[in-house]
Amino acid sequence: MKLKTSDVRWLTKHHLDYIGSTFLYNDNIYRLIYKEKTDYIKLLLDEVLPKLIERRWFVDVHVCNSIELEEYEGCVILEVERVRYYTIVSEWTINMFIDAAKMIYDMEVYLNAMGYHLADPHAFNVTFCGSKPIYIDIGSIVPLSMDDSRKWECYINCWIKPLTLYHDTEICFNTIRVNLAMQTRLIDDVMEDKKIHYDEEMILNILNRTELEKGITIHSEWGNYSDGQIDEEGNITDIRIDFYKEFLSEFNKKNNIRSCTDIGGNAGILDEFFIKKHIFDEVCCVDYSEKAINNGYIRVKENEYVRDRVTFCNRSIWEPFDMLRISSVERLKSDLVIALALTHHLLLTQRLERRTIAELLSQYTNKYCIIEFMPLGLWSGVGEPVNVAPSWYNLDWFADGIKDYLRINWIKELHPNRICCFCEKIK
Repeated sequence: MKLKTSDVRWLTKHHLDYIGSTFLYNDNIYRLIYKEKTDYIKLLLDEVLPKLIERRWFVDVHVCNSIELEEYEGCVILEVERVRYYTIVSEWTINMFIDAAKMIYDMEVYLNAMGYHLADPHAFNVTFCGSKPIYIDIGSIVPLSMDDSRKWECYINCWIKPLTLYHDTEICFNTIRVNLAMQTRLIDDVMEDKKIHYDEEMILNILNRTELEKGITIHSEWGNYSDGQIDEEGNITDIRIDFYKEFLSEFNKKNNIRSCTDIGGNAGILDEFFIKKHIFDEVCCVDYSEKAINNGYIRVKENEYVRDRVTFCNRSIWEPFDMLRISSVERLKSDLVIALALTHHLLLTQRLERRTIAELLSQYTNKYCIIEFMPLGLWSGVGEPVNVAPSWYNLDWFADGIKDYLRINWIKELHPNRICCFCEKIK
């Protein structure tokens, strides 16, 4: 198939990358390779990339012969694996950042032994496939030069200096990751006077330091919420679990629902359960609590099957600011969105409009959305149920406010303060 450049959506500016440009077509990601770089890329595809892909350090990449661009006839086009949920460094927790740094270190050592290295190993060339870091930029792999004395310089600047600041100063990780994402000079300015010489031993010591808790600064009163969802034997005690298991198992099969974005998912206890029971193929747990997301990420790493299928994202979807050409809506979208025990906080504490909530939730789903409406309002959940909601706060009022974006098809009371609203996207 021959395409025009106007038929595709360019994700990188032309000629900004000396290897080629990245574009999106029919929801697939492709890398256009300039003619003068074709032989080198084919060499990488033959000798280097298969080994990196096998170790799951690198996304799957292969030559695509089914499409070509009119303005770039004769150029090689690669199809690049599209990671289902693409997260960026400002959405990672400290443990996620450290694991990414370790992965890059291991890959760099491996490439060095083959006569190559990573010229551009910064965080924007890394994302997470499930809960495992993975590298995405083929253009970063270059041959080692005769003078390789500076081969670790970029890695140290991008990963080791931020971790040094985290361990040895009062600067919290949230500040570090935001400044990395915005590419400010904060880290360079703070580190300028330290004059640290990083040798291999020091790099490894920094990567393996374990005292991490002081960096958890985005707290909420629900940071430890998931602790109450699991008993001493590791079983989920959540009252909703049997209903969602039975309903979603049947509904998903009939409607080909394969993926789920859990907004306000805390530490992903339910998401882990959904994956273990094969209810979804992939789940993205999104929450603004850094502690909850970090705890969930650490937990799922212990199970390889779950690890490869649950992605964690530490952000608030109500924040419109995004630093990529692909918005968070596109990066985190699923067949189904769930917002369980969330909207009462948004409506009664944060004072968000019903219409605003519905519009945002509808953007993150391809078709369906499950919302739990809490008719008792901000009742603490302790003791006998007590209605502490304002008189105007009820299900009819809520349904009327979201009707422009989400249609409630049916409801089910799961608990005196939990009404499951099954919604279909309108816009």
